[in-house]
Amino acid sequence: GIVPLEAGLIAEKDASNEAHVVGRPELLIYPAEAGLVLAYKVHVKVPGDLYLFFIDARTGRVVDRWSDLRRQTPLIGEATGTWQDTKKISVTEQSGTYQALDRGRPALIYTVDARGDYNRWSRNQINPTQSTATDSDNIWDDGAVVDAHVYAGWTYDYYFNRFGRRGLNGNNMSIVSYVHYWPRSLGGGPDLNNTFWNPTNNSVNYGDGDGGTFNYFSSALDIVVHELTHAVSQSSADFIYRDEHGALGESFSDIMALGAEFAFENHGSGRQQAEWLIGEDLYINNFSGGTRALRSASNPQAFGHPDHYNRRYTGSEDNGGVHINS
Repeated sequence: GIVPLEAGLIAEKDASNEAHVVGRPELLIYPAEAGLVLAYKVHVKVPGDLYLFFIDARTGRVVDRWSDLRRQTPLIGEATGTWQDTKKISVTEQSGTYQALDRGRPALIYTVDARGDYNRWSRNQINPTQSTATDSDNIWDDGAVVDAHVYAGWTYDYYFNRFGRRGLNGNNMSIVSYVHYWPRSLGGGPDLNNTFWNPTNNSVNYGDGDGGTFNYFSSALDIVVHELTHAVSQSSADFIYRDEHGALGESFSDIMALGAEFAFENHGSGRQQAEWLIGEDLYINNFSGGTRALRSASNPQAFGHPDHYNRRYTGSEDNGGVHINS
């Protein structure tokens, strides 16, 4: 078994680099979903929050955790997405300002407005707890923020409702999204028409799109789920992001993205409809005289991708074809 000091250290490590235990861990019987567990009850303070942990006294496993601050949360705001669709958005109110911080789910969900500060963003220097996107009246109209935040919540719901998975790593890790790190006003840039999962700080990052071909990269549900699924793969298979290993990771991300589309959107063809395309909602002028997308799961060759292992790409581009072969 473990001693109280070890339980505290485990909770601190799970919470964040800035966490510290408050009080002394208490040994008790905790009624977990799988049955009664002898566990340490540990409070851990982090910037802006107080977590309550239950640590298995025999194995050191984190049995459960949640925010234990007594707040009048969660709050629900009114929001308009990129494509002018209305959504409910889960937020937190603090001192009369509304933050894109979802406390209504077991995993905290932060959406950060980087405000064009590319230098700090590129160095992982923007703290999500201090730079969360805000709104003054809880009527949200920044589509990039709205879609990133709402779709992150839907991703959590999809994994939990469909598979019983507790968040991206199975242990309710925070979901952090960054938008507006390279503004359209600066024109083309290395990260304008791009979106990616960053394993160095466990965040998903959405480019603003060029405004001509591409809209905000958080505007497509399947793209959001795809990127967040890289965190699921990271916490399980942890694929090397090259060649066939990387293609497997991209493939699983596409599969889960399509599953979430069919869970939350109506089956059909067109904007915000569930079908077998990936990224079709990124394109500003789409569905008129043809359909554009990044990939097709039903007909990969329609976008120049192999539809059989024998036709796989074996060159060096795209990290050995991680997207091409997905």
